[in-house]
Amino acid sequence: MYVSYSLDEGKFKITASLSSGNPLAPIAKIDYNIKIDIDPDKKTYSYEGTTDGFPAYEGYIRRKNSEYKRMFNISPLSPTGAEYLVDGYGDMKIRGDGPF
Repeated sequence: MYVSYSLDEGKFKITASLSSGNPLAPIAKIDYNIKIDIDPDKKTYSYEGTTDGFPAYEGYIRRKNSEYKRMFNISPLSPTGAEYLVDGYGDMKIRGDGPF
């Protein structure tokens, strides 16, 4: 897993990526890459990236002393979904924004 963050023109920027698999089945990996921008002055966020079609993914954001808010909830492309763990198959682009 790789995570980096920076502060640029008052916006907090986070980049995260992961490629993790089972050594006994090296062709099947869980992968994601996501970039999140947070503007604390405007109280907004935006995100974009790619994920496999399996498993499900969720992301949350929280302001100090407040409730967590879901940024995204991505369901798997199919209930069993193992075929989407093969690199390059079932990759989905994700994008969104909102207030927090």
